[in-house]
Amino acid sequence: MTETKRPRRMRGAVAAMTAAGLLVAGAVGGVVADSVATDPSPSAASSPAAGSGSNGGSNGGSSSGNELSAQTVADPATLAGALDHTHDGITVPEGEAAPADASHAPGAEGTPVDAGVEVQDAPGVLLVETETSYGEGAGSGMVLSADGLALTNYHVVDGSSEVEVTVADTGETHTAEVMGRDAAHDVAVLQLQDASGLDTASVDPSGVDTGEDVAAVGNGSGQGYLTAVSGTVTGVDQSISAERLGDAEDLTGLIATDADVVPGYSGGPLVDDDGQVVGMSTAASTGETSEQVNGFGIGITEALGIADQIVAGTESDSVQVGASGALGVTVTDAAAGALVVEVAPGSAAESAGLVAGDTVTVLDGTEVADSAELSDQVGSSDPGDSVTLTWADAEGAEHSATVDLGESTVN
Repeated sequence: MTETKRPRRMRGAVAAMTAAGLLVAGAVGGVVADSVATDPSPSAASSPAAGSGSNGGSNGGSSSGNELSAQTVADPATLAGALDHTHDGITVPEGEAAPADASHAPGAEGTPVDAGVEVQDAPGVLLVETETSYGEGAGSGMVLSADGLALTNYHVVDGSSEVEVTVADTGETHTAEVMGRDAAHDVAVLQLQDASGLDTASVDPSGVDTGEDVAAVGNGSGQGYLTAVSGTVTGVDQSISAERLGDAEDLTGLIATDADVVPGYSGGPLVDDDGQVVGMSTAASTGETSEQVNGFGIGITEALGIADQIVAGTESDSVQVGASGALGVTVTDAAAGALVVEVAPGSAAESAGLVAGDTVTVLDGTEVADSAELSDQVGSSDPGDSVTLTWADAEGAEHSATVDLGESTVN
């Protein structure tokens, strides 16, 4: 399995996430990985990475005609069926790519990274912007229903406190709520507020084969408008290890392409020659030349199947619907455990007696190796869940308490 990194969010620029091999391609500050082994490692095309902690939100919608919404999608085949060739698809213009900028800088040797051609006819494609404690992020998304159900990568909205989307073809903007996510497969479903009459993405669920021409469409480098980078499918059913903020995530069943995907494309469509969506850009390899940069996407059928599960409200080991639980601490890595930097007033952590300088070592009987592990464990819980914490204070004395988790305010 090759190592990959996924680019993270960053408004107007590529977020520099340096992981071994590959990055996630998502928001403006996406993570791109350096190449490893024989092939360039993939990285996610997305925004900057999120920090420790867990929060989330959800919302619903209504349906009209053949368009589906939170209340009506329940069958795993529903979304794929409803979106199958609903219109002519995305038009990827032929012609010269836009001039390369700093985020697409060529290396001393090799072909410059393709800056893409501007796309002005892309029904159902969204520009996604986020606010996090680390700054702004940017990525892409796709509309699934006329009343604002939408699809993106989870890493595009991970750790965000606010999500705003812009409909690329019309320029209209909407606040979006995260209905649910599957962090293991990097899929999230959004509900746009006060949306109606939106054009939806047009998909081809039959998939693609090696050798087919494709193009990734999205908010490259968080530039604020759509571009497309073209390439060829170099493999299907590929497995990578994408790194984000030092955490590696194994992704399987991916479409591999030689398209020059960079941060910002995450969550956007991968389309075939007919402009039909066949996948969702998720990761890319890092590099300074076109020969080094490649893209990876989740097959659209798999992504829509996960979306159906989220909209139906069916949780699983990897799918979480609605807000996650929150302990109410800001933490960083300790020699062994998660060092508490700050405790939120009125939080579960405060009620347990935690203070800055304490080190959380065990959560519900499971040792906490570092801050990321504590965040992951709390983030997989629901508000109101009862958990038992063990921690050491600054003098080394051990304490334990059982508390009910609050509701996270970040996604």
